[in-house]
Amino acid sequence: MNLLLRYVKLTAVLIAVCLATSPAALGQFDDEAEWEETPFQEALREGQTALEEREFEKAERELRKALTLVADEPEEHRLYAEAYARTYLVRVLDAVHREEEALEVHELVMEALTPASTRLDDEDRADLHRDHASLLMQLARWDDAEEHAELSFEHAQEWYGQDTPWALSYQATLIEILMQTQRQEEAIEIHEQIIETYTETYGADHPGMIGALSSAAFDAVMADDGERSLEWQTQLLALDLNDKHETSQGLIYRHDWLGHEYKNLGEIDHAIDEFNIAINLLERAYGEDHLNIAGNHLQIANAHLTTGDYEAALESMNEAIEVIGDKDRNIALWIDAMTNKASVERLLGNDTDADATIEELRKAIENN
Repeated sequence: MNLLLRYVKLTAVLIAVCLATSPAALGQFDDEAEWEETPFQEALREGQTALEEREFEKAERELRKALTLVADEPEEHRLYAEAYARTYLVRVLDAVHREEEALEVHELVMEALTPASTRLDDEDRADLHRDHASLLMQLARWDDAEEHAELSFEHAQEWYGQDTPWALSYQATLIEILMQTQRQEEAIEIHEQIIETYTETYGADHPGMIGALSSAAFDAVMADDGERSLEWQTQLLALDLNDKHETSQGLIYRHDWLGHEYKNLGEIDHAIDEFNIAINLLERAYGEDHLNIAGNHLQIANAHLTTGDYEAALESMNEAIEVIGDKDRNIALWIDAMTNKASVERLLGNDTDADATIEELRKAIENN
């Protein structure tokens, strides 16, 4: 689990603290252009740039150099500057799978920033504990991870309020820990509480219900609780996804992923059901001619082929070709669909149809 995105908010806060106490901000220079980087700030910038460019050795070298120079920074923001550099170092260590070292560095960040005397608010403390829980999870230190996940949720509730959408989102880490430690029933109970809270407080059509129901249905499948998974998926399909495209992306991806997993396990009926759900969601969110719909029809066709149901496979291929429409929309996808269609027509003994498909394919390739 890469923690890259989780540090964006925290580091933004620390940047603000550092800038607020920079010489230019404190009015030591009339012209901000006169302000020059300190050696610490230069090394930090070099480390950040190297990390963005995935030059991890250079990034680590520059960030460690910055940490040796932080003592020369003004005392009023030295603590936050050091923590800021360390958060980037954690990202580097995490990226190169040095989880033990990443955890040790993050523990120093926690020690510096979690005391009540620091300027971090409950939202930032919630993020810190959540990130720490994630690092502990990577090392299978489940009890410690659970403790920090619970602290994260407590701070989130203090900041956002009891049972608000943002506060509830901080339950995700705890749910993941419960699922990983074979305590699926406890995880499902939390999902139920979240869904019940959304429904009672915000209504069944609140945008947050998409993510809540999606995660719950997914975990229910993993917990072999097909009845509750079906119940939540049914609720999902009843939601209006219009104007919620971005939120529905994760839901569509989950069903597409489950379809592939079921197909790999030989659970063809389940795989087809998941691909059809993905198609349904794509149609409602993006319209009936979205190219990913064609891709899902081809996945269904492939699933039918594994069972020898060539008629059903051909039907799905034709549906994919119909969705693509003009071959120039995605010539590679169209060629894939037409090539497979011709093969299935041969398998069905429809040689005349297969020859016609191949001829259409040949002309398209010649003219492309």
